[in-house]
Amino acid sequence: MCALGWLSALLPRKSSLRFCAPLAALLALGAVGPAAAQNTKPRRIALGYFGYSFTQPGARIGYEAAYFVRGIHELYATANVGGHGGPNIGYSLFSQFEAGYRINGAYGLFLDARLGLGYSSWFQPETYSVAGVSGPMTIAGSTLSLLTPQALGGFGIDFGRPGSPNIGLFALLGAQGRYDFAGNFTGDSIMILGLFYTLGRSRPSTATLPVPAVPAVPPAVAPELPDDGRGPSPPPPSLGPAEPAPPLAPEPQPVPPGYDPNVPPLPPPPTVPYTPPPAAG
Repeated sequence: MCALGWLSALLPRKSSLRFCAPLAALLALGAVGPAAAQNTKPRRIALGYFGYSFTQPGARIGYEAAYFVRGIHELYATANVGGHGGPNIGYSLFSQFEAGYRINGAYGLFLDARLGLGYSSWFQPETYSVAGVSGPMTIAGSTLSLLTPQALGGFGIDFGRPGSPNIGLFALLGAQGRYDFAGNFTGDSIMILGLFYTLGRSRPSTATLPVPAVPAVPPAVAPELPDDGRGPSPPPPSLGPAEPAPPLAPEPQPVPPGYDPNVPPLPPPPTVPYTPPPAAG
């Protein structure tokens, strides 16, 4: 919580109270709520609005990577680039590196505390006018290189729960110092509002029951009979052509009308062998 203490010292007293009170409430909510412990080290892409002194608008994009996760506690590092108007006139381009501590609370809520160091180039126009004691004054512009330490604290919500997209929202408020390498050190408040996308987080898929593979059924094989000592069985005898069937018995002839059926039938007429005639000489 040293970052929040430094932030409170840099901010005005009333602003410090207005900023730290909501953070304390969210911290208590995260401590008592059903927070989900993380087992992986998330990586995120963050894009947000960057406001210097709340009046100089700009934008910032960054990459976040966690290097230590245990339960609800997370340590991570960020690298950011962006730009904004001012601080007084002109515009600034910057690069920033931050180390952060996050507490993941209930329902996707989280608290952030960050310490960072960056480099900023302040581009001023060639000449510009400012109000002086005796009237407007014309000042020659220049390009300044500034070292920018900063402290940030904030909160957010991660919607990347099962069945939800891998996005989230965050808000950071803090102070940034500006050192010009000539002994001059100034600073002002900064505010960052944006969204982030978590990389490498897959959506839960519908569980499918494993289907066991059906083994191939081997062809049926007759079991071998035990050997009785008589050797192999002789082959069956080959069958020849079928024998002719016996002749059928003659069917009884119908008895003509007027004859006694009990009268035995007449014997067949005698047969005389045929002798052919002798051939003529």
